[in-house]
Amino acid sequence: MASWMLSELFAAAGGDVNVTVRGGGGGVFQVNLDGITVFDKADPAENGRTPDLIRVKEIKAQLKNIIEDKVSAPVGD
Repeated sequence: MASWMLSELFAAAGGDVNVTVRGGGGGVFQVNLDGITVFDKADPAENGRTPDLIRVKEIKAQLKNIIEDKVSAPVGD
């Protein structure tokens, strides 16, 4: 599941970003992009669950939107 999820998140960004996976203890699972937390398993809204297929697609869409906003932002923002 983790490798599939990583490939999905990488597909959202393509070659424009560096995707890093770091091991963590205690079931830590976070997705961050440029200091923005897109997903955190510890967030009460996530109920401590690893994302299912629907949630992974939502996270992927959020990543794409953040990247598109950054790419289209005027220089200096």
